[in-house]
Amino acid sequence: MHKPVLSKSAITTNLTRSLLEDALAVMVVGFVVLGVGGLVYKMLRPDGWVSNWLQRLWDQSPSLVWLAGFLCAILVIAGKHIYHRNARGSSARGNAIAYAFLALGLFFFFKLLVTGAL
Repeated sequence: MHKPVLSKSAITTNLTRSLLEDALAVMVVGFVVLGVGGLVYKMLRPDGWVSNWLQRLWDQSPSLVWLAGFLCAILVIAGKHIYHRNARGSSARGNAIAYAFLALGLFFFFKLLVTGAL
């Protein structure tokens, strides 16, 4: 049996296509990571969303902060239960979450380019 011999141009084309696919995959993963990191930064920075929200609750009543913590824990547990209850559609939901973070990463990337800050 003879192996088919690929021409030099076919090898170069395959190598170029492979390198472009790898570069695109690295960019997509980078944008997803930037989306997750940007969201976490916006939420947890000292004057971020979470600290402002907790400070407003604390100013009204310190017990509201505890109530908010318990409600968040209940929501996380309920969300985990609902998310893992039906395993058939989990890949579509996972893809939607990944694409949402990809879009958010693109937003943060262009905002970083234009304004120089997240």
